[in-house]
Amino acid sequence: MAEEVVSFIELSDNDAPKIAAAIPRLARLGLKPVCPEHEFLDVARRITEEWAGVSVPDDPLSWCQFALRGSPSAFSNAVHHSDHCYEVADEEDYAEVVASIIDLAGDEWPIDSVSATRVVREGRNGPSQRMDISIHAHEGGMPFELIAAKDFDWSVVTRLNERLPPAATGRFAAFFDGSATIVYLKPDQLEALGRFLGYNFVSEIEPLAERPRARSYIEAGLDNPLPVWAMVGSCLMGMFLVSQLLVMIVRGAPYAISGGIGDTPIYYAQAPFEFTLWVTFLVFAAVFFLGGPLFLIVERRRLRRVSRKRSRY
Repeated sequence: MAEEVVSFIELSDNDAPKIAAAIPRLARLGLKPVCPEHEFLDVARRITEEWAGVSVPDDPLSWCQFALRGSPSAFSNAVHHSDHCYEVADEEDYAEVVASIIDLAGDEWPIDSVSATRVVREGRNGPSQRMDISIHAHEGGMPFELIAAKDFDWSVVTRLNERLPPAATGRFAAFFDGSATIVYLKPDQLEALGRFLGYNFVSEIEPLAERPRARSYIEAGLDNPLPVWAMVGSCLMGMFLVSQLLVMIVRGAPYAISGGIGDTPIYYAQAPFEFTLWVTFLVFAAVFFLGGPLFLIVERRRLRRVSRKRSRY
């Protein structure tokens, strides 16, 4: 049996009626439109304006997925959020995301506000940036923490499910496709929505994995051992070059070219180009090979002083 070939199109305003037609289909599965049916087309046009130019499969399920991606959402119990670039998010941004998810529960979980406070905890890889989330409500539950990193910590879905009021009938669940689509539905509605769209909305999400903290240049410099044998070899090479330079100085009055024109002294100011180039090379090479180890030793001592000063604060 031949597979059905799905064509791709660039999303445009002409596709708004297709998205508008998907809204009532999703409503029959438990999602709650934010407006009456005669305004669905206006909502769909906002979605096509937001995603204009994106290449999408021209099939009914794609239009249902885009109906869930609107910002603001076309449904009062569904929200779509980006999954990335949260390394620049502040406390207000985190509080806003968490509050937008709680709002999906509507009257089943009334709250006053959500606040977030940046804290540092000791994690598996050293100090870890976290966001301490507090829900201010009659039934808000205990505060909880989210990992603050580049990607959002969507274990917030699990944390919120754990804090739902006892009378709540729904559950928060999320689907990830590079971004996050979060809904609040009853368990049977979640199953029906997943079967309809062809993927599962998950309610149990593990906390975001902590990434190793980037080491500062001071820590990296102190952790790397000095290249002792390379430094010894560099010093020996530098001493050899200095000895060659001294031999050239001592043999002439003040300089002479060995094997060039006998023992006739050649003054530096009148020396041929080859002699001047060779002397210049010896001077710079000696400075390089002798100065390199000295620089490494001085830099290591400087890093230790800076590290000691920082540890006091």
